Amino acid sequence: TQAFMMLFKLIANLNLRTYIPPMNDDPHEISNQLIVQHGSANAALSAAAEGAVEAQKKKDMYGLSVWRDVKRVLRAQVDE
Repeated sequence: TQAFMMLFKLIANLNLRTYIPPMNDDPHEISNQLIVQHGSANAALSAAAEGAVEAQKKKDMYGLSVWRDVKRVLRAQVDE
């Protein structure tokens, strides 16, 4: 999809730990990309936690909400 390609390009050009997702990002897509990028759901969860901290520091409530959803998706995969 177009949103997926846009996300992939952003991830390729940005440090994921400071990446704040745009409004139309899907937490499942972000989770999958983090797993691909970091090699495991545990490592992806750590990166998502850092992303949430950065969003909180920037007072980006939408980004924080997306990162919370990403962490929820990743935790479910870690628990499997």
